[in-house]
Amino acid sequence: MNFKIKNLSKKIIKILLISSLLFSFNCGKKENLENKVRIGYMEHASGIAYFIADDKGYFKKEGLEVELVKCGFREHTDALISERVDLNVPTSFPYLFGIEAENPGTIKIFHLGGEKSNGELIFGFLVNKKSSIKSVEDLRQKKIGATSQIDILNLKLILSKLQLNLERDVKIIPVGLEVAAHTLTANRIDVLFISQPYLILTMAKGGARLLIKNPRANYIIDPYWSGASAVLTKYAKRNPKIVEKVMDALDEALDFYKENPIEGKKIVAKYVSYLSSELATEMGIYFKVKSTEPVDLEKVQYLADILVEYGILRKKIDVEKMYLSREKLEDYIKEQEIKNEKHSLNRTK
Repeated sequence: MNFKIKNLSKKIIKILLISSLLFSFNCGKKENLENKVRIGYMEHASGIAYFIADDKGYFKKEGLEVELVKCGFREHTDALISERVDLNVPTSFPYLFGIEAENPGTIKIFHLGGEKSNGELIFGFLVNKKSSIKSVEDLRQKKIGATSQIDILNLKLILSKLQLNLERDVKIIPVGLEVAAHTLTANRIDVLFISQPYLILTMAKGGARLLIKNPRANYIIDPYWSGASAVLTKYAKRNPKIVEKVMDALDEALDFYKENPIEGKKIVAKYVSYLSSELATEMGIYFKVKSTEPVDLEKVQYLADILVEYGILRKKIDVEKMYLSREKLEDYIKEQEIKNEKHSLNRTK
C-alpha cells in the first residue's frame, strides 16, 4: 500500500512556534499560584472528565483552584508548550507524538482513552439516508470523504483490512469539517468517515444514517487509543502533588460518569457551545481509564509506529517514556520532598 502523507510533526512544531506569538493574549499568562492550576481545553467532548470535575466540585474537593482556559484546536497544544497553561485536556495522539519526536521528554501523557469496538459510538461511516449502500461490501467503487490527514490514514488502513484496493476500488475525498454534512447529503461523496461530536451533529441534520460503528477499533486495533491529556515534564516534576490531585479529581469524575452517563453528557453541553443538551445525551463518549487502571501501552506504541511507517512522524518514539503513571508520579513526589528538605536545611545553616 503505497501512498504519501505529508510530515505532520514538522507542521505541528511550526504551528506551535508561530501561534505562541499570535495567541498569547487569549490563552493565559505565564504565572501560577501554589494552589492554582490552569487547564487548557477545547470545546470538544474529549474533555468530559474535566468538565464533570469542574461542574461537580471535584477539583475544589482536592483543594485546587482550577482555571479552565478555552483555546482553539491549534492554540490548545501551543498554550501548553509556551507554559500559558499547566496541562491540557485530552487531544489527539499524532500532535502529542509529534512533540515527542521533535523534542523528546518535553511532555508526559496521562488520562488516556479512545474507541472500543463494543463501546459507545465514537467514529463511523455515514451514508445518505437514501443511499443504497447497506454494508461494507457496497463500498467498492464509492467516494469516501475524510476530514483530516490522520483520518485519511486511518481510512486507508481500514480499507486495506476490507481488502479494497486504494487505487482501483475506492476514491478518498478530503472534505472540510464545516461542509462535511452538506457534502454527504448533496451526494458529492457516497460515504463520510467522521468522529464525535461531528458525527451526531451530521446525523441530527436528518440526511445521514450510520453504516459502520467504530471502524478504527473494528478494523485497525481494539481498543483504538486515540488521545490523552498532557503536561509539561518540568511542571509535573515541580508540582507533582498538584498533578496527583488533578488525577484524583478526574478519577472521581469518571466514576460519576459511569453511574450517571446522561447527566455527565449534559454537563458537556455546558462547556461545548455548539452542542445542545439534547444532542449531547445522544453522543458517544470516548472511553477513558482511571489513573489507577492499566493502560495497554503496546497498542498505543503500535499506533505510534504506524505514524512513523507512513511518514506522519519523523522518527520512532517510545510511548512508555511519555506515559506518566501513578508510580512515576510518586517518584516525582519523593524527589520533590528530598529537594524541599535540602532547601530547608540550607536555609537553617
